[in-house]
Amino acid sequence: MLCNQCEIWELTDRDNFCSWCGANWIRFEVHLDRAELPRSEYPPPIEVVVRNGSQALAIEVERIAGSAEWISHLSAAELPVRVPPGGQHSFLVDVDTFSSGSTPSAEIVVEVAHGGSRSRTLRLL
Repeated sequence: MLCNQCEIWELTDRDNFCSWCGANWIRFEVHLDRAELPRSEYPPPIEVVVRNGSQALAIEVERIAGSAEWISHLSAAELPVRVPPGGQHSFLVDVDTFSSGSTPSAEIVVEVAHGGSRSRTLRLL
């Protein structure tokens, strides 16, 4: 498959950018079904949706983690997960609001092979 920006460079499955023109091929977004939670109740798991914005290359989600101990990835056994071009995958993250202490927020971080990471903030009210 040729780069659709320069139409010169032949891309492979593992390319995250075009070596000729520098176009970025790893595009992904992370969304939370809820970004704010009441501290006074134990919530159901948070759904973390990873969307692959690339129309040409699959991405591989390698890790989902919280920046605080009170966030844990429930489906860690299924990683890594391959997300096809234009596709998405949902993961569940458990949040123990009663163990959060005085911490008002934390980050949920999604790491993708060869594509870096994205994070979303989870706030406790």
